[in-house]
Amino acid sequence: MVKNIFSFGIYSLLISFLFLISCNQKNTTNNSKNEKGSDSITTAEKVTTKAYEGKTEIDKNKTEEAADNTESSPEVVVANVKVDNMSRFISGMKQENENELNKLENYRSWKKYAALSDTVWTKLKANKLKKMSEFSRKELLEANKSSDVLFYPFSGPDFLNMFVFFPNAKKYVMAGLENVGGLPNVGRLKNDSIARRYFKHINTSLNDILNISFFKTKDMAVDFRAGDVTGNLAVILIFMERTGNKILDVNPVKLNSKGEIVAGSFKDTTSLPAKRITGTEIHFKTEKNETKTLYYFSVNLANFAFEKVPYFLDYVRNLGQFNTYIKSASYLMHKAYFSEIRKCILDQSRNILEDDSGIPYKFFKSKKWDIQLYGKYVGPIRLFENHFQKDLDSLYKIPSKVKPLPFGIGYQFRYGQSNLLLAKKK
Repeated sequence: MVKNIFSFGIYSLLISFLFLISCNQKNTTNNSKNEKGSDSITTAEKVTTKAYEGKTEIDKNKTEEAADNTESSPEVVVANVKVDNMSRFISGMKQENENELNKLENYRSWKKYAALSDTVWTKLKANKLKKMSEFSRKELLEANKSSDVLFYPFSGPDFLNMFVFFPNAKKYVMAGLENVGGLPNVGRLKNDSIARRYFKHINTSLNDILNISFFKTKDMAVDFRAGDVTGNLAVILIFMERTGNKILDVNPVKLNSKGEIVAGSFKDTTSLPAKRITGTEIHFKTEKNETKTLYYFSVNLANFAFEKVPYFLDYVRNLGQFNTYIKSASYLMHKAYFSEIRKCILDQSRNILEDDSGIPYKFFKSKKWDIQLYGKYVGPIRLFENHFQKDLDSLYKIPSKVKPLPFGIGYQFRYGQSNLLLAKKK
């Protein structure tokens, strides 16, 4: 799909490996079919037991599908320890307590995988993530203070970049065409031989994206539906763990016809969006001991899809004013048939951070927005070359309008070739 853009730099290697390890989610096609007597996390029931006391999004919605809200106490998240244990294991991180996964850490294949994972994450944090964090503290300081909600459309499972840029949000809402999937069934790795074949299959299944720094939609449509890969959930959990977070609980959810979040089932999260919108709700705790919530919804954001399921737009509108992050979005909002989600973002965003694949610059020319450019605009990659923006190119040629971008990101992921635009609503 995208060729000849391989970089042997550290960032390509690191992001490649992140995608490699992400496929651990492939083991959850049907949680309900797992053995009920297993000590490891093998059934949806073990992780969807209500552990969130007080007012959850599900509790707030008085529908027959929602969980009962009988508590009026302040929000308190009670950790489901097994979920965090599993998340640490698939992230290549040692267990913090004695549990049934300790024996799996003795597998030679896991030790090798964990050692490599530690190496690449150490390098990633010391290089690109450090620069991105510094950029966030300096350039996104006011944006991070302006809203507790971050919306990331066309996100895929990219929790990593979103969280580094916007670490202060209390609620994150991600949306992508890819299905959520179920929780990884690590209990099936009964011996090192199975584990070795398992990790080998991970490598094979994501072979076509090992050399680039973004998810490719066409390949995800295959990789996240076939074989062991069943969705985005495990990738998100890995990114959460490796950015210093602790998983408190994971619950399947869906949207009802009013655009309200209600209880769902992992059985529904392994299929692509059609006439229902399914998702997952993840409560997690940061290194600063702050409890946050993430929602990922599997949803088609095209206008024609909203004719069948308009309630996703209702849900987004009910979020109030939020910040928006957009990266590697296939230039979809350059097209007329993505005008509704584009308009919703423009109407409700206080700040928008995006690369050139997001909302075209022409929509920010009104007096409603202050614009700050970063990096260098070299135009789209060959696959999207028809989306070159002449007006954006002209603006980038004015030195006073552009600040440096100390890292690479997006389709033009090489350092010195990337661009970001920060739009602040006046």
